[in-house]
Amino acid sequence: MKKADLTISGILFLASIYLYYVADCIPTPDQFRDVGAGIWPKIILTCMILACIILFITTFRTKDDEKTLSGKEGMTHLLMPVSLCAFYVLAMKWVGFLVSSMIFSFVYMYFVGCRKKAAIVIISLAVPFLVGLIFLKLMYIPIPKGVGIFKTISEFFLTF
Repeated sequence: MKKADLTISGILFLASIYLYYVADCIPTPDQFRDVGAGIWPKIILTCMILACIILFITTFRTKDDEKTLSGKEGMTHLLMPVSLCAFYVLAMKWVGFLVSSMIFSFVYMYFVGCRKKAAIVIISLAVPFLVGLIFLKLMYIPIPKGVGIFKTISEFFLTF
């Protein structure tokens, strides 16, 4: 499992560096030079780079006799979050940022082992709402609102 962790952290590290460069090339009007459209991807990618470095270091620090996931169980723990993220990105166009983020947060928190129902519900409802407000009101970055009833829901909650 060590070799797979090293490979994954290396690939994600290189991809994050490249995507950071791409985010740095996003054109930004002079009035938004400090907080432009590229700031949010840069923050996320910086966190990813740090996470890759931490994974790389902890991979060397773990002992071979520690319990690791392998076989079907290991693949499930790898593919489930990746599939969930892909579904989240694809669904956002139709159901909008708010609804898709709420569903994603709920399912992902349950998948990683959080069983406190109150915490799951509060975080799944509050965080997407707050992030949506930050994007719209502070950074002036539009978010996907979805179509039909989902657009109505997004507009209701994000228009203050």
